[in-house]
Amino acid sequence: MMETVVIVLLAYLIGAVPSGYLIGRIFYGVDLKKTGSGNIGATNAYRTLGMKAGLAVFFCDFMKGVIAVHLGMPEPTTVLLCALFAIIGNDWSIFLKFKSGKGVACGVGAFAYICAPATIASFIVWLIVFRWKKNRFARLNRGCTGGTDRYLGFGRTLGVCGIQSGGGSHCCGKT
Repeated sequence: MMETVVIVLLAYLIGAVPSGYLIGRIFYGVDLKKTGSGNIGATNAYRTLGMKAGLAVFFCDFMKGVIAVHLGMPEPTTVLLCALFAIIGNDWSIFLKFKSGKGVACGVGAFAYICAPATIASFIVWLIVFRWKKNRFARLNRGCTGGTDRYLGFGRTLGVCGIQSGGGSHCCGKT
């Protein structure tokens, strides 16, 4: 029990590392919290600092989700708690006074590690929508397609897909 608590807290701290803020400050001398949308995520980094910065932030945030979930292996409950707390850490970072990202890339990384086929299916839907609509709507759709993963039968367990759907709702709910 105590080991699980420590692992989940570590997952929070991994998620809380403000990669967008750090990349902006260290490599570009820009505080993403004060430019563009004020968000430290990949979209604001892309719009404010360019493609390389946006991809770097996305990759770092994605890997935070992957690493955090890996800590919980092989226990399914611990894995899901690690995913949840990595996203919470990303969204409410202790290092930035609990104001940080939206958890999209971190959540995608976590769920890609848990169930790659479901994440790929959702990503394909997101790409199709992204080609026709603005980025904001595409992000909303990416999060909300988590429920279709269960319908398509890609999830390993109902619990994983339920968390995927919950993650989607989370992405939709924070603006």
